[in-house]
Amino acid sequence: MLGGSLVKGFGRPGSDVDMMLVVGEAAYSERQRTGELTFYTAEYADYDGGYVDGKYVARSFLELVADKGSEPSRAAFWQAYVAWSRPGTPPLEELIARITAYPEQSREANIARFVAQVRAMDWYVGEAETVDNPYLLNWSAVRAVLFTGRILLAHNRLLYPYHKWLLATVALAPDKPATYVKLADELMRTPTAAGTCELCELVLTFRDWGEPSVDWPAQFLQDSELNWLHGHTPIEDL
Repeated sequence: MLGGSLVKGFGRPGSDVDMMLVVGEAAYSERQRTGELTFYTAEYADYDGGYVDGKYVARSFLELVADKGSEPSRAAFWQAYVAWSRPGTPPLEELIARITAYPEQSREANIARFVAQVRAMDWYVGEAETVDNPYLLNWSAVRAVLFTGRILLAHNRLLYPYHKWLLATVALAPDKPATYVKLADELMRTPTAAGTCELCELVLTFRDWGEPSVDWPAQFLQDSELNWLHGHTPIEDL
């Protein structure tokens, strides 16, 4: 399968070619045992700085992603397509469609959790300014962009692609504040308490996000400090 930035429309002239090779179950088990799950070659790239890299996967792994994969694991298959398969190989198109379907069952709960994170960052950045803590300021600004972006992605039913393509994917969202991407980019280039608060306010007031079942400090505590108690996936990686 071909995937990555080129098929998603995010590529540049020197972007690498991303592939996923679907191998048999026995071969995949052996690769899991040896740790040989990725590959790289510059042999087939005929442009400056080009290379091909990717991952080995098995159909059983793809089934797991379809059944319970995180949004980043699903987003890796967005726009991906089967470039070649051996004759007689069971088709993968239906499985890819299942993987890339937005996980509607967790959408509203996730938005509420992301809103709690944004409110926490709005508070933390004020603390950072009060005690002159540049680390806390930068951490709060980055997470404010991450979770305001995640609110907008979930609102538009767009899968979170992980950090590299976060803002590029938010830019595709049809329903968002018109100035969001510009403000987020400016904040990341020059993190400030005022800019962080402005971004948080922009998204929190964009629409009514509903009444949470618990207040934001309690939700933040559950998601960011106590998630290990129940073995839950960190909220950053949902």
